[in-house]
Amino acid sequence: MRVYIPVTVADVERRRAEGFWTIGARRAWAANRQLALALPDEDDEGREFIASLTAASESSAHLAMACDLPTTMMGDEGVNGEVEVAGVVRDHDVACLFRLDPDDDEALQWFAPTEFDGLLAR
Repeated sequence: MRVYIPVTVADVERRRAEGFWTIGARRAWAANRQLALALPDEDDEGREFIASLTAASESSAHLAMACDLPTTMMGDEGVNGEVEVAGVVRDHDVACLFRLDPDDDEALQWFAPTEFDGLLAR
């Protein structure tokens, strides 16, 4: 399932040092059935955008990781697309990182996996 996980600068630094993402138990968002029920007028793309924007907004660094995880890494689904996630995430499971645009808090900047190591220099 595609999930959007808020990440911190410490998460990015740890990934650079270790070569993988270690995600302690934290709240993430997905365009799941619960989000579809909460946003019946949105299509799949709109729900994906809302999930990614919400995750980035919840991060102290305004960063969210979009990744495809097995359901075994997730806890119960909450309302509005919330899910609990925990575990190790390998780079090949990560589609991209999103960062809130500093000039527009309803826009996201996109970073490919090849850009992760240079992200903190920006």
